[in-house]
Amino acid sequence: GHREVVVKLVAGRANPEELAGANGKTPLSLSAERGHFDVVQELLASRARLEQVNNDGSTPMMCASHNGEAEVVAHLLARNSMVGCTDNEGWTALMYAVNAPMPMVSCNGESAEKKIIIDGVMGKRTTVEILLLHKSDVNAQTADGLSPLIVASTRDRPVAVRQLLECRAQVNTSSIRGQTPLLMAAAHNLPEVLRTLIVGQADVNAVNSKNDSGLSISEKNGYMEVVE
Repeated sequence: GHREVVVKLVAGRANPEELAGANGKTPLSLSAERGHFDVVQELLASRARLEQVNNDGSTPMMCASHNGEAEVVAHLLARNSMVGCTDNEGWTALMYAVNAPMPMVSCNGESAEKKIIIDGVMGKRTTVEILLLHKSDVNAQTADGLSPLIVASTRDRPVAVRQLLECRAQVNTSSIRGQTPLLMAAAHNLPEVLRTLIVGQADVNAVNSKNDSGLSISEKNGYMEVVE
Protein backbone atom coordinates (compact mmCIF):
# COMPACT_ATOMS: atom_id res chain seq x y z
CA GLY A 1 0.00 0.00 0.00
CA HIS A 2 2.99 2.33 -0.44
CA ARG A 3 1.89 4.95 -2.94
CA GLU A 4 5.31 6.58 -3.14
CA VAL A 5 6.91 3.27 -4.16
CA VAL A 6 4.30 2.79 -6.87
CA VAL A 7 4.94 6.31 -8.18
CA LYS A 8 8.67 5.60 -8.45
CA LEU A 9 8.13 2.23 -10.13
CA VAL A 10 5.76 3.69 -12.69
CA ALA A 11 8.15 6.59 -13.30
CA GLY A 12 10.80 3.94 -13.97
CA ARG A 13 8.49 2.47 -16.61
CA ALA A 14 7.32 -0.52 -14.60
CA ASN A 15 4.31 -2.16 -16.25
CA PRO A 16 1.22 -1.39 -14.08
CA GLU A 17 -0.55 -4.40 -15.62
CA GLU A 18 2.12 -7.05 -15.10
CA LEU A 19 0.72 -10.16 -13.40
CA ALA A 20 2.21 -10.70 -9.97
CA GLY A 21 3.73 -14.05 -9.03
CA ALA A 22 1.98 -17.38 -8.68
CA ASN A 23 -1.41 -15.88 -7.84
CA GLY A 24 -1.53 -14.24 -11.26
CA LYS A 25 -3.08 -10.99 -10.09
CA THR A 26 -2.39 -7.53 -11.46
CA PRO A 27 -1.10 -4.74 -9.20
CA LEU A 28 -4.50 -3.05 -9.50
CA SER A 29 -6.35 -6.17 -8.36
CA LEU A 30 -3.96 -6.74 -5.46
CA SER A 31 -4.33 -3.14 -4.31
CA ALA A 32 -8.11 -3.25 -4.74
CA GLU A 33 -8.60 -6.39 -2.67
CA ARG A 34 -6.41 -5.00 0.11
CA GLY A 35 -8.26 -1.70 0.20
CA HIS A 36 -5.22 0.41 -0.69
CA PHE A 37 -7.27 3.25 -2.11
CA ASP A 38 -4.38 5.65 -2.77
CA VAL A 39 -2.47 2.98 -4.70
CA VAL A 40 -5.57 2.15 -6.73
CA GLN A 41 -5.86 5.83 -7.66
CA GLU A 42 -2.19 6.02 -8.65
CA LEU A 43 -2.35 2.88 -10.80
CA LEU A 44 -5.45 4.14 -12.60
CA ALA A 45 -3.73 7.47 -13.17
CA SER A 46 -0.87 5.46 -14.70
CA ARG A 47 -3.37 3.96 -17.16
CA ALA A 48 -3.83 0.56 -15.60
CA ARG A 49 -6.94 -0.89 -17.24
CA LEU A 50 -10.08 -1.19 -15.11
CA GLU A 51 -11.01 -4.58 -16.57
CA GLN A 52 -7.53 -6.12 -16.83
CA VAL A 53 -8.18 -9.71 -15.75
CA ASN A 54 -6.18 -11.98 -13.49
CA ASN A 55 -5.37 -15.61 -14.31
CA ASP A 56 -8.74 -16.76 -12.96
CA GLY A 57 -10.59 -14.17 -15.01
CA SER A 58 -11.40 -11.99 -12.02
CA THR A 59 -11.24 -8.20 -12.26
CA PRO A 60 -10.15 -5.52 -9.77
CA MET A 61 -13.87 -4.94 -9.06
CA MET A 62 -14.35 -8.58 -8.08
CA CYS A 63 -11.25 -8.58 -5.88
CA ALA A 64 -12.39 -5.46 -4.02
CA SER A 65 -15.94 -6.81 -3.71
CA HIS A 66 -14.75 -10.10 -2.21
CA ASN A 67 -13.08 -8.26 0.66
CA GLY A 68 -15.89 -5.74 1.14
CA GLU A 69 -13.73 -2.77 0.16
CA ALA A 70 -16.66 -0.40 -0.38
CA GLU A 71 -14.56 2.71 -1.04
CA VAL A 72 -12.55 1.00 -3.77
CA VAL A 73 -15.67 -0.55 -5.33
CA ALA A 74 -17.40 2.83 -5.45
CA HIS A 75 -14.33 4.44 -7.01
CA LEU A 76 -14.01 1.76 -9.69
CA LEU A 77 -17.68 2.13 -10.54
CA ALA A 78 -17.26 5.91 -10.73
CA ARG A 79 -14.52 5.23 -13.29
CA ASN A 80 -17.05 3.16 -15.28
CA SER A 81 -15.85 -0.28 -14.33
CA MET A 82 -18.36 -2.81 -15.69
CA VAL A 83 -20.52 -4.36 -12.99
CA GLY A 84 -21.59 -7.35 -15.10
CA CYS A 85 -18.20 -8.88 -15.94
CA THR A 86 -17.71 -12.57 -15.10
CA ASP A 87 -14.63 -14.58 -14.19
CA ASN A 88 -13.63 -17.94 -15.67
CA GLU A 89 -16.28 -19.70 -13.56
CA GLY A 90 -19.03 -17.22 -14.39
CA TRP A 91 -18.97 -15.39 -11.06
CA THR A 92 -19.90 -11.70 -11.00
CA ALA A 93 -18.74 -8.97 -8.62
CA LEU A 94 -22.04 -9.30 -6.74
CA MET A 95 -21.39 -13.01 -6.20
CA TYR A 96 -17.94 -12.16 -4.87
CA ALA A 97 -19.47 -9.56 -2.55
CA VAL A 98 -22.08 -11.85 -0.99
CA ASN A 99 -19.39 -14.52 -0.59
CA ALA A 100 -17.11 -12.15 1.33
CA PRO A 101 -15.09 -13.97 4.02
CA MET A 102 -15.02 -11.18 6.59
CA PRO A 103 -17.11 -11.43 9.80
CA MET A 104 -20.45 -9.69 9.41
CA VAL A 105 -20.69 -8.79 13.10
CA SER A 106 -17.95 -7.27 15.24
CA CYS A 107 -17.22 -8.12 18.88
CA ASN A 108 -19.64 -5.43 20.12
CA GLY A 109 -22.51 -6.86 18.10
CA GLU A 110 -22.51 -4.20 15.40
CA SER A 111 -22.09 -4.72 11.67
CA ALA A 112 -18.44 -5.20 10.71
CA GLU A 113 -18.97 -4.41 7.04
CA LYS A 114 -17.24 -1.35 5.64
CA LYS A 115 -19.66 1.40 4.61
CA ILE A 116 -19.25 4.67 2.77
CA ILE A 117 -21.37 7.65 1.83
CA ILE A 118 -22.49 7.73 -1.81
CA ASP A 119 -23.43 11.00 -3.50
CA GLY A 120 -27.18 11.37 -3.82
CA VAL A 121 -27.93 8.43 -1.52
CA MET A 122 -28.95 8.73 2.13
CA GLY A 123 -26.89 6.85 4.69
CA LYS A 124 -23.73 4.82 4.37
CA ARG A 125 -23.69 1.85 1.99
CA THR A 126 -21.95 -1.53 1.94
CA THR A 127 -20.33 -3.16 -1.07
CA VAL A 128 -23.44 -5.27 -1.74
CA GLU A 129 -25.66 -2.20 -1.58
CA ILE A 130 -23.37 -0.24 -3.90
CA LEU A 131 -23.41 -3.01 -6.50
CA LEU A 132 -27.20 -3.27 -6.26
CA LEU A 133 -27.51 0.49 -6.71
CA HIS A 134 -25.54 0.06 -9.95
CA LYS A 135 -28.04 -2.52 -11.22
CA SER A 136 -25.92 -5.62 -10.77
CA ASP A 137 -27.85 -8.65 -12.06
CA VAL A 138 -29.35 -10.36 -9.01
CA ASN A 139 -30.37 -13.37 -11.11
CA ALA A 140 -27.10 -13.97 -12.96
CA GLN A 141 -26.06 -17.63 -12.92
CA THR A 142 -22.79 -19.49 -13.36
CA ALA A 143 -22.43 -22.54 -15.59
CA ASP A 144 -23.26 -24.61 -12.49
CA GLY A 145 -26.41 -22.59 -11.92
CA LEU A 146 -25.19 -20.67 -8.88
CA SER A 147 -26.82 -17.27 -8.37
CA PRO A 148 -26.00 -14.42 -5.97
CA LEU A 149 -28.86 -15.57 -3.71
CA ILE A 150 -27.65 -19.17 -3.65
CA VAL A 151 -24.13 -17.99 -2.81
CA ALA A 152 -25.37 -15.61 -0.09
CA SER A 153 -27.44 -18.43 1.42
CA THR A 154 -24.27 -20.40 2.17
CA ARG A 155 -23.00 -17.53 4.32
CA ASP A 156 -24.49 -16.13 7.51
CA ARG A 157 -25.73 -13.08 5.59
CA PRO A 158 -29.48 -12.63 6.29
CA VAL A 159 -29.29 -8.90 5.53
CA ALA A 160 -27.66 -9.52 2.14
CA VAL A 161 -30.26 -12.22 1.41
CA ARG A 162 -33.06 -9.78 2.23
CA GLN A 163 -31.49 -7.09 0.04
CA LEU A 164 -31.26 -9.48 -2.90
CA LEU A 165 -34.89 -10.51 -2.45
CA GLU A 166 -35.96 -6.86 -2.31
CA CYS A 167 -34.24 -6.43 -5.69
CA ARG A 168 -36.31 -9.32 -7.07
CA ALA A 169 -33.82 -12.14 -6.85
CA GLN A 170 -35.61 -15.40 -7.67
CA VAL A 171 -36.06 -17.10 -4.31
CA ASN A 172 -36.58 -20.60 -5.73
CA THR A 173 -33.84 -20.58 -8.36
CA SER A 174 -31.76 -23.75 -8.37
CA SER A 175 -28.31 -24.94 -9.42
CA ILE A 176 -27.80 -27.79 -11.89
CA ARG A 177 -27.82 -30.10 -8.86
CA GLY A 178 -31.18 -28.79 -7.78
CA GLN A 179 -29.82 -26.79 -4.86
CA THR A 180 -32.06 -23.84 -3.99
CA PRO A 181 -31.14 -20.99 -1.62
CA LEU A 182 -33.27 -22.61 1.12
CA LEU A 183 -31.59 -25.99 0.69
CA MET A 184 -28.16 -24.37 0.87
CA ALA A 185 -29.07 -22.44 4.02
CA ALA A 186 -30.35 -25.66 5.61
CA ALA A 187 -27.16 -27.52 4.68
CA HIS A 188 -25.06 -24.77 6.28
CA ASN A 189 -27.18 -24.56 9.45
CA LEU A 190 -28.18 -20.92 9.01
CA PRO A 191 -31.55 -20.41 10.73
CA GLU A 192 -31.67 -16.63 10.27
CA VAL A 193 -31.04 -16.97 6.55
CA LEU A 194 -33.72 -19.67 6.39
CA ARG A 195 -36.25 -17.41 8.11
CA THR A 196 -35.46 -14.60 5.69
CA LEU A 197 -35.93 -16.92 2.70
CA ILE A 198 -39.20 -18.31 4.05
CA VAL A 199 -40.54 -14.78 4.54
CA GLY A 200 -39.53 -14.23 0.92
CA GLN A 201 -41.79 -17.13 -0.14
CA ALA A 202 -39.13 -19.82 -0.55
CA ASP A 203 -40.54 -23.27 -1.32
CA VAL A 204 -39.99 -25.28 1.88
CA ASN A 205 -40.84 -28.51 0.07
CA ALA A 206 -38.25 -28.14 -2.70
CA VAL A 207 -35.83 -31.07 -3.14
CA ASN A 208 -32.43 -31.37 -4.79
CA SER A 209 -31.21 -33.97 -7.29
CA LYS A 210 -30.81 -36.47 -4.43
CA ASN A 211 -34.41 -35.87 -3.35
CA ASP A 212 -33.29 -34.18 -0.14
CA SER A 213 -35.50 -31.43 1.29
CA GLY A 214 -34.46 -28.68 3.66
CA LEU A 215 -36.00 -30.59 6.56
CA SER A 216 -34.33 -33.90 5.72
CA ILE A 217 -30.95 -32.22 5.24
CA SER A 218 -31.22 -30.54 8.65
CA GLU A 219 -32.35 -33.74 10.37
CA LYS A 220 -29.49 -35.76 8.85
CA ASN A 221 -26.95 -33.22 10.10
CA GLY A 222 -28.55 -32.76 13.51
CA TYR A 223 -29.30 -29.08 13.00
CA MET A 224 -32.14 -28.92 15.52
CA GLU A 225 -32.58 -25.14 15.50
CA VAL A 226 -33.15 -25.28 11.75
CA VAL A 227 -35.58 -28.20 12.13
CA GLU A 228 -37.58 -26.32 14.75
